[in-house]
Amino acid sequence: SAALGRLDVFVSNAGICPFHAFLDTPLEVFERTMAVNLHGAYYMTQAAARQMKSQAPAAR
Repeated sequence: SAALGRLDVFVSNAGICPFHAFLDTPLEVFERTMAVNLHGAYYMTQAAARQMKSQAPAAR
């Protein structure tokens, strides 16, 4: 954080969208989609929130 400065905004918009018919979606594709779209968003948002919480309030 010293090299990059404060973290005041975090946008979580990464995701994948493999196209398969619902009944034909392989388990591996479903698990990868959940890993990226759900778990990835959760872990990155949690890390950003921890960083923001540890910072002093921004000057106005």
